[in-house]
Amino acid sequence: MIIEGHWVNFVPVAMMVAILVANHALTHHRSGRREDVEGTRLKAALTAELKALRELYQKNLKFLESEAGYLISTRAPMIIYKSNQAKLTALIEAEVLEKLVSLYAKNDMIEEILSANASANGPLSFKLRPECDRDELKGLYAEGMQQIARTWRMLNPEAQAARATQQRPVTPAVSAQPNQQSARA
Repeated sequence: MIIEGHWVNFVPVAMMVAILVANHALTHHRSGRREDVEGTRLKAALTAELKALRELYQKNLKFLESEAGYLISTRAPMIIYKSNQAKLTALIEAEVLEKLVSLYAKNDMIEEILSANASANGPLSFKLRPECDRDELKGLYAEGMQQIARTWRMLNPEAQAARATQQRPVTPAVSAQPNQQSARA
């Protein structure tokens, strides 16, 4: 029960509660915006990393086709992925995260098969042994390139949608009504 004249004592308490609520709301808004920015930056970095991985896969396929006898290691373009694994779970959707983890696990599997069929030729390349199954490696790299493309599309749905709208052919509008001049004739 409020006694006359004592309600003034509740004004400071109400103001402090209002300030706490406003502070909490602003902090939550800022952290949400920061997470959006960090997520966008992480996706951009992962996209660049996927591009580098795809280029290495293409080079290794060319080396296998030309029977060059050596391949480049594909572990180097995994820096962003490995150093941000904790952020990945917080900033990227579960479906995309599943594809990313699957892709990088596939890359590790390719590297393991490669190291079993080749000897190290410096820190970032392998010299293939003569008994190496080159067709198996070609198949793994080709599958990996397809998986990179699928993962890239999931990581960048807006870029995929923009690309689809640019590639649509423009068809002229056709009227369902006959030409009025030909109808008069």
